[in-house]
Amino acid sequence: IRIPGERIGGEMSPADRYAYNLAMIIDDQDMRVTRREEFMCSQAIRTGQVTVVGEDYPTQTINYGRDAALTIALTSTARWGETGVDPYDDIEEWCQLLVDTDGFTAREVLLGGGAAGFLKRSARFMEMLDNRRQATGSMELGVVSTGAENKYSTVLGTIGELTFVQYSQPYTVGGVKNNFWPTYGVGIFDPFQFQGMFGYGAILDNQSLRSVERFPDMWAERNPSRTVVQTQSAPLPIVPEPNASLFALVR
Repeated sequence: IRIPGERIGGEMSPADRYAYNLAMIIDDQDMRVTRREEFMCSQAIRTGQVTVVGEDYPTQTINYGRDAALTIALTSTARWGETGVDPYDDIEEWCQLLVDTDGFTAREVLLGGGAAGFLKRSARFMEMLDNRRQATGSMELGVVSTGAENKYSTVLGTIGELTFVQYSQPYTVGGVKNNFWPTYGVGIFDPFQFQGMFGYGAILDNQSLRSVERFPDMWAERNPSRTVVQTQSAPLPIVPEPNASLFALVR
């Protein structure tokens, strides 16, 4: 099959094309594992727990024991977008809640697109927001769209020690569209004290006798001739300090 950018009729040898397709398959499998890891991280921040699902593995829920007060759902007239509600008031209150609950300092605010839109309507927030101190990356104050491939997040700016980030990463399972992060979701956490990391279960294969995050493997079959490629991984988020995070559904 002619690859993108290759001239009509092709210019690669069969061996080169085989190597290219093999690399693309392995890269795609690695990306699928990475997206599963990101989904699990989102679960840990949103709910304080992770549901582990796998082939020939009974579904289990790992509860990290986050304080119930750190999972919030605004209702009725308290929701963002309602008359008289200033979203930045809630941000300040929730930052203090992190301190009061277990002594953690809020350093990052992660916002879905809808929540970011409401927050930018706060005159006090926009007056205080500093978008001039970013050393790398880009900051956006106008219309921001996140969720396209390779454009999952953008930094909105900072206020004091707080960095505000808009984030969206869509996915589709069984024809049903969803997102790693709810559009009206707000996460506040201390990434330094959260100490999140991944542990990896053992891969039961005699060719994988060492600790690895991914175990790519391939083998040949005949009649018909084909190469089978697979990547195995058994990731599990480890959250030593679950109370260093807070999640709120603001609408």
